[in-house]
Amino acid sequence: MITIKQTLWSLFLLILLLPGVINAQERKFTISGTITDSNDGEDLAGATIQVKGSSLGTATNAYGFYSLSLASGEYTLVITYMGYTPRKCA
Repeated sequence: MITIKQTLWSLFLLILLLPGVINAQERKFTISGTITDSNDGEDLAGATIQVKGSSLGTATNAYGFYSLSLASGEYTLVITYMGYTPRKCA
C-alpha cells in the first residue's frame, strides 16, 4: 500500500526534476530579415523562404520582412520570387 509519505516524496522528486526535463527540450532560434531587389533596393512582398529538403518555410510581408523559427542546426534557405532566379543561402 502506498503511504502519504511515499506520495509526497514522489511529488517532491517530480517537482525537483521537472525543470531539467523542460530545459532538455530542443532549443529554437529565429532567423529574420528583409528580402529586397539587389538592383533598386525595392522590398519584395510575397517572396518565399523555404528550408531546403523540408516543408518548413514562410513568405515575406508587404515590407519584404520575414521571420522563421527553427530548431538548432545548419540549414540552407531557398528564396524565390516570381520573375527572379531562386537564391540559396547557407
